[in-house]
Amino acid sequence: MYARVAVFEGASPENIEHNIGVIREAEGPPPGVPGSRIIALGDKRNGTLIMIGFFDSEDDLRQADAMLNDMAPERPMGQRSAVHLCEVLLERTAPSA
Repeated sequence: MYARVAVFEGASPENIEHNIGVIREAEGPPPGVPGSRIIALGDKRNGTLIMIGFFDSEDDLRQADAMLNDMAPERPMGQRSAVHLCEVLLERTAPSA
């Protein structure tokens, strides 16, 4: 499993809400972008948004990165300050109580 982590800073709370709403309403990733899951972490008060996309293979990760780098949201999510392409080394869930 692989992940693409994109960090945005300086976004308005309204633009964060709008873009998350657009993603929430979509039936899946944008056309042509491979991916199995997405997680969005946000600090609206400070205008920070972290988007983590998960991919089954390194090829899917690289393809998605190229496509996502060319996309622009309808409303800016602030300045993209970093993008990290990572291999997921561990995913662990606490046992149920």
